[in-house]
Amino acid sequence: MNAVANPGETLPKNMPRGREVLVDKICHLIQATENLMGPSRDLTKITNRFNEKFKNTDLKKLARLVEVAEKNLFIHLSQTTEISPEPTLDDSPAIFRIALDHYKVRVSDEFFKDLEFNDLIELYDMEHFQIFRTFNFYQLSNYTLEDILMNEWYNLYERRDHITDKIMQQVEEHFKSGRNYSKFDVESHIMKEIFAKPRGAFVTRFKSLATTYSDSGEPTGFACAISAKALEADNVELLNLSQL
Repeated sequence: MNAVANPGETLPKNMPRGREVLVDKICHLIQATENLMGPSRDLTKITNRFNEKFKNTDLKKLARLVEVAEKNLFIHLSQTTEISPEPTLDDSPAIFRIALDHYKVRVSDEFFKDLEFNDLIELYDMEHFQIFRTFNFYQLSNYTLEDILMNEWYNLYERRDHITDKIMQQVEEHFKSGRNYSKFDVESHIMKEIFAKPRGAFVTRFKSLATTYSDSGEPTGFACAISAKALEADNVELLNLSQL
């Protein structure tokens, strides 16, 4: 494994100190996490991308991204010691339980009954900000960790608008109903990466969601289970989103 690089002179000298500290920290966290999953990239390249993307971003958002990156690293480190001495990205339910412990939240037992070994599982807060996804996502995706942290999902993927509308409506209905656990009623569909190189396409099915709760019983967000399979397509650019 490669050692995590020193900060060096990768940050602009005129960057405000608070922003400099946050960018430096998040870039080191990204590189350390990549180092666990495989070869890591040059710290300077990661930092330069963050500087360009977040030069006008408020410090509160940057601090939130640092928190998410930090949790991702700690959960991955815990996974390698609590599940197996060797990193394994496949056992999503086990990794998800570790993530719940790190975020100090819980979900209904019903949610676990519907999970399969290689499902993608995502955690969101009450503002629909994604705070965790299981690491098998990175086996499917052609995006890097900073791609995910730096961009909203709608800048990363495209799918048919009515599918997105259905998913959002059913999440809203879930919370209005007061249920702890719900199954999605959304058909399987194609999602395409927008700017990854190479671009990937996936058959995706949203399976279920569950409200997450704090120890005091307050709702903190929700978890979502997704089944996804990469499509073997010669030309993703020409792949029709309605084609299954």
